[in-house]
Amino acid sequence: MMNTKTNLLVFAGLAPAALMMPQISAYAQPTSYSHIFNIYASGPESNVKAVEMATAKMVQLEQCGIASISDHTYRYQGLTENMFVTLSGPHVDVAAAKAELQKARVCGIEGYTKRAAYLGGE
Repeated sequence: MMNTKTNLLVFAGLAPAALMMPQISAYAQPTSYSHIFNIYASGPESNVKAVEMATAKMVQLEQCGIASISDHTYRYQGLTENMFVTLSGPHVDVAAAKAELQKARVCGIEGYTKRAAYLGGE
C-alpha cells in the first residue's frame, strides 16, 4: 500500500502526461444526427449505372406520390461517403418517415430510415 508521499509523487509524475492529453470539448457531441431521411437507392457515385438507378427510383417514388431527390452523400454527415442516393426528407420525426416507407412499400418500393445532417452545398 502506498503512503501519501508516494501518492503525491505518482500524481506529480502523471500531471505532465495529463496536460499533454487531447482536450475534450465541454459540449457533448451528438450521438445521432438531427435530420431524418428515407433512403430508397444508393450506389457508388462513380458508377454510371448506380446514378441511373437512383434517378429511376426517383421517378418511381414520384409516381407513388412521394417527393424525393437524388444527391451526392458528401452533402450529408452520417451517410456513407462517395455515394449517390435517392432520398426523401428531412422528416419531422421517425413516425412520419416510417409512414412514408409504408406508403412506398405499397407501391413495391423498399427503403430504410437513416439519421444524417444536411451540410448543404451546390
